[in-house]
Amino acid sequence: MVLLLLLACQSSGPPAWGALNTVYLDPDGQGVILDAGAWLADRGDGRPYISVQAAGGLLAQIRGSDLSLLPALDFQGSTSVALTVTDRQGRLDTATLPVVVGTAACPVTLRRDPAGGDAVSAVRLDGDIVDAVVDPALTQNDDGSWSIDLDLAPGSYPYRFVETVSFSQGDQASTWCDPDAAQILCPAGYINPGDTTWSYDCTVPDPSCDSLLIVPDCTLPQLTVSKLAVDRSAGTVQVDVDAAMGVGAVAITQASASLDGQPIDAWDGKAFHVEQSGLSAGRHTLRFDVTDADGNTSDQAWVPLWTDFDPDSSWRAGSIYYAFTDRLVNSDADNDGAEGASADLGDYMGGDWAGTQALLPYLDDLGVRTLWISNPQDNADGAWPGSCDLDFAGYHAYWPVSGRDVEPHFGSDQDLRDLISAAHARGMRIVMDWVGNHVHQDHPYAIDHPEWFNPQDLCEDYTGSEQNWTALPETCWFASYLPDLDYTRADVMDTMLDDAMWWARTYDLDGFRVDAAKHMSHAVQWNLQHRVQEQIEYPDAGGDTQFWTVGETFDGADQIAAYIGPDQLDGQFDFPLYWAIRGALGSRSTSLSDLWATLSDSASRYDGALMSVFLGNHDVPRFTTELSEGDTDICDGTPLAQASGPWDDWSYQGLQLAWTLVLTRPDVPMIYYGDEIGMPGYGDPDNRQPLWWYLDAVPASVEDALKMVDDQRGAVLRTVAALGQARRQHPAMYSGIETQWWISDDVLAYARTTGDDHVLVVLNPGDSEQWLTNGLSFASLPTDGVWTDVITGETVTAANDQITVTVPARSARVLVSGGR
Repeated sequence: MVLLLLLACQSSGPPAWGALNTVYLDPDGQGVILDAGAWLADRGDGRPYISVQAAGGLLAQIRGSDLSLLPALDFQGSTSVALTVTDRQGRLDTATLPVVVGTAACPVTLRRDPAGGDAVSAVRLDGDIVDAVVDPALTQNDDGSWSIDLDLAPGSYPYRFVETVSFSQGDQASTWCDPDAAQILCPAGYINPGDTTWSYDCTVPDPSCDSLLIVPDCTLPQLTVSKLAVDRSAGTVQVDVDAAMGVGAVAITQASASLDGQPIDAWDGKAFHVEQSGLSAGRHTLRFDVTDADGNTSDQAWVPLWTDFDPDSSWRAGSIYYAFTDRLVNSDADNDGAEGASADLGDYMGGDWAGTQALLPYLDDLGVRTLWISNPQDNADGAWPGSCDLDFAGYHAYWPVSGRDVEPHFGSDQDLRDLISAAHARGMRIVMDWVGNHVHQDHPYAIDHPEWFNPQDLCEDYTGSEQNWTALPETCWFASYLPDLDYTRADVMDTMLDDAMWWARTYDLDGFRVDAAKHMSHAVQWNLQHRVQEQIEYPDAGGDTQFWTVGETFDGADQIAAYIGPDQLDGQFDFPLYWAIRGALGSRSTSLSDLWATLSDSASRYDGALMSVFLGNHDVPRFTTELSEGDTDICDGTPLAQASGPWDDWSYQGLQLAWTLVLTRPDVPMIYYGDEIGMPGYGDPDNRQPLWWYLDAVPASVEDALKMVDDQRGAVLRTVAALGQARRQHPAMYSGIETQWWISDDVLAYARTTGDDHVLVVLNPGDSEQWLTNGLSFASLPTDGVWTDVITGETVTAANDQITVTVPARSARVLVSGGR
């Protein structure tokens, strides 16, 4: 509402506002009445009018000389009132009255080293932050930089800098982002779908993305990890955590620190200092918090550490196992229960966290070092439309209806904690499937904040001639009941990433598998990585334990690479390499030269990234089924088509060959549950058959599992287990200098060496036995000595810089020399 107030003034100058101080409102109060006329420094030529217009979260009206301010229901944060005064000559002045609802304003300083150097005559703020400040102009400092001191309520504020350079013919303004911003905000679709490069570049004007200022609640104590040093060989750790009182606090009255859940004495009255020795090789967790005299408690400082492998080997030294929770092991019938899905394999079948924990000894024996667990968030009840005109339940865990509650079909909060603790005790890392692209329509975020979501454009529909999966990748909806989050909004970005960090900190996670990476703004990956660095890894303090962010971008190499980098994801699943492996070692539809070219391209394109190589996942047909039967329409028939074979050796031999390559690559090898025994399956949902259909009991070891499968599947399992265990002992299986040792129509061989460890991998997907004689020194391999095949245990002797390797048809050799 805009009302006018007529003021009698005796002045010949134009009207002008004086200084305006921030107004603080109680969110539960009745508002305030203030004298707006008192803020005028000059009343103009006699009869000025004042108009007021409130920004979001506030109601404002003026009667007489009284300005009434009332916060909107459930609003807290920074807002403002626009004030305009006009006299009879039409002269006017405007000002912004900053208003903070519900909390104290926090001091913040922004600095800018202008791109225009000394030629810059003015710098000001632009963007949404302007609504919360009195004057957006920065002040020039003696060193040539510009700065502005602000008082802001806790929250998120998009901003940019506008630099003005004065020329004789006029002023020229340019807009810049802040290179020191900890978070950013980008418009949706500002990159054309075909573009494959992206960066947050503040060296050029007119950026596509805003900088995003996150103001924490300054009334709370703040903890900062300032030193983090780990000596893995000695089993020691040193950690310093500085504590700062909140605004208005008198003293910190309580302080606690723990190591692996046990209290430790580390507080000196002002800061925490930890020096621990004798740490066992494995996972350790330090936690710190403080409370002030008013009962305000800090956000917990959480410091996860791994002391088993050096950082470069910590992820690569073993495989990652996709423990698809509902289909792995059912150990607790109390949490079973269907949701009424009409599709075969489309409902909950009983797998749970207790079952996954029971499988850990078997996975350990398989050489697994990382578990990728299904998203543990509570998922939608009931059955919902899916493929083949059938209904499906949320057993797959991609339909979250809660930010921070666990899925009861999978077990309790304690069950999840027990699984993670048991995995850590075995030296296994835990990667959570983080679903950030969307929520289910029953999620409170969708119900309470419909403005948080993009307009409904289904991904399966078309924009012009192009399907929205490609035409609108960042805004399309996967289904009509899965609203797509609008990451151009600061509140959405902050809420979703706060939830992600909460899961990591609360459940001692070691990484995120980022679902649907290309369907979210690059700003999501950028902000996630920066939060991981600030709240988990602490590289500036000396931390080197990596929290792995690995993305899923079901696309080509260029698109995959576009989301990888120091400020984005640590790595992604290598889909082009997956297709190349299936073609060259499975169906033989492509050549070994093509496969080597893809391997070489991946090595150079993703250099430095922590990638993952795989043979299957929950979105593609199982390896052996595709080899033996090709594409099959699962909707053709009732019930849905269900694979049970193959029965031929050829398909299983192809799978063994493929596993040999996957488990001897520098990338982290991923095992989709059941692929270690060649489980069958057409496309989704048939590729999600329960593991217990093929292992009729919970195996305590690989030997136990071998008793439950036939010889064909047993051969695959023996290969995977042998290579998985060898990978722990031989760093050359995943690191070092690689050289192509042999290539022909039917043979691909490569050597790798690191230190005194060496490996020679020979793949023969052809139908004839191969006798290969070649040199060694050209590949940096030792010229004499005994080599052992880690798959069969057979030995081969090299002499005088020459070795002869015999490789039966449709098989492989992995020869090692040296090692741990």
